[in-house]
Amino acid sequence: GNIGFSGNELYVSKPPYEPTTTYLVDDIFAGFGSSNPKNLTKVGTTLFFTANEGIDGTELWKSVPPYDGDNTNIVADISPGSNPSNPRQLSAIGTTLFFTADDGTYGRELYMSEPPYEHYTTVRVDDLYSGWQTSYSHSFAAIDHTLFFSGNDGHIGQELWKVDGSFL
Repeated sequence: GNIGFSGNELYVSKPPYEPTTTYLVDDIFAGFGSSNPKNLTKVGTTLFFTANEGIDGTELWKSVPPYDGDNTNIVADISPGSNPSNPRQLSAIGTTLFFTADDGTYGRELYMSEPPYEHYTTVRVDDLYSGWQTSYSHSFAAIDHTLFFSGNDGHIGQELWKVDGSFL
């Protein structure tokens, strides 16, 4: 939402869902700038989204109850510096968040984040398409403890792939 003085930012509305119970979660891009939160995805009570705070570019963020400025922060600066990793396709599977991101070195690849959802528990799953090329990983689906997805390794084309186990 955009109420004028804080730009397009993340808001929360609580029962009875009226103006008096709707408020700004955090002014992520401080001042009149807009963080443009997108890709909202819930894992338990943790809300993940992508946003730009004006320093690191568009990266993965989280907010936990009570969903306010003290409990909203960046999960990981996947593409260091001001280059955005532009996380996409956020998908919750159990307590694990899967998504694609471009770290500026390996192209757009599959990533995951596990509790406590910090930089050290957010990792690239694999460099499926070796080097700077993009694997085009998408269409995530889980069966038990296995993640299935479509991806391209640069050799056999777009095929079905899987990640087994407890993920990390």
